Parts: sequence; structure tokens; C-alpha cells
Amino acid sequence: MMMRKNKLIQKAKKTVSHAADYVKEKAKELANPPSTSVPKLERYIESHPETNVTKQTWLGITFRFYYLEEDEASYYMERKGPYLLQLDAYDNEGKELIAYRSYKDRRKLHDTMPSLSQILRSKHRKKAGSFA
Repeated sequence: MMMRKNKLIQKAKKTVSHAADYVKEKAKELANPPSTSVPKLERYIESHPETNVTKQTWLGITFRFYYLEEDEASYYMERKGPYLLQLDAYDNEGKELIAYRSYKDRRKLHDTMPSLSQILRSKHRKKAGSFA
């Protein structure tokens, strides 16, 4: 009887461990998606609890400036009313990772791009493999 209980306990522990590993892996996938877009980054910056927002009104038009600093990246975003004017992301060395300007044709608003974690990962791989 005691052996059977021990086997059941071991099986339950193993099942819980597998479930925990699965949840951790899914959380990593959600935190490091393979791609993103400017609107997704905009929502992320706007809703992040550590984002600092300043507001200024000129000639009756309200502008908002968003600043967010994280371990691997920092963000700067400008909005005029509901319209996104600018969104930038920089690595922790100050190098530009993503730059969106509403007034330029370079990148369209809904174009997908690698996520910041993907960009940073590829940048670190290049740095580690270079002899320069």
C-alpha cells in the first residue's frame, strides 16, 4: 500500500513539473514573440505601468511624449491627439533598433518586423562572432 502511494506521489510531482515547464515555455514565447508591429509596440508602451508621460499643448493641439526604460531596451513615443507621430526603440547602448515616423514612407504602420528580443538576440550573436 505504501509503495503504491509513493508511486502516485512521484507521478503527481512529475506531472506538475511538466505542467510548470510547459507554462514557463509558453510565457517565454509570449514575452519574446517572433514578430511585432508599430501598433503593438504603441499599445505596449502606452499601457506599461513604468512609462513616463508628459503632456504639452501648443496652439490648442495636445502632444504626449512617452518614455519607457527597460533592461534591454528603451522607448520614446510621440502622439498628437490620437495619432502616433513617432516611435523609437534603442538598445541599452543607445543604438537605434526601431524607428517609425508617421511622415516618412520608409515603414508602414502595420508592417510586421522582428520583435525587439529577436533583434537584440541577432545583434548579440553578431557581436559574439565578430573579431573586430
